[in-house]
Amino acid sequence: MTQPTIVPETGLAANHHFLLPADGTSFHFSPGQYVLEVFITEIGAREARSVFKVSLEITPENYRQLNQPDHGLYFDWGPDAGRYFAHSRPPAKTEPPAFVREMFSNEEASAEE
Repeated sequence: MTQPTIVPETGLAANHHFLLPADGTSFHFSPGQYVLEVFITEIGAREARSVFKVSLEITPENYRQLNQPDHGLYFDWGPDAGRYFAHSRPPAKTEPPAFVREMFSNEEASAEE
């Protein structure tokens, strides 16, 4: 369950990440079909209503890749096919900007003195 989001009249576009809670809860996906359904509760409404529903598939190959250390499963929209395609990859390895590396190298040098 996620925190409530108030959507302005102009709308909201975002990438969503579904992460496990920090309490050690685990969930293991298996190959197969899944349905993701998004619900909203409008201000003043008595109950939530469904606004989006999509089928997602995890293939046996996706499953094997997902079970490699530090890999995540991503779904990208394929407009020509009209569906999402899954792929797995490890987190991107990015270098911090030069000024950040410099800042930390100065701190390490000060700590050694």
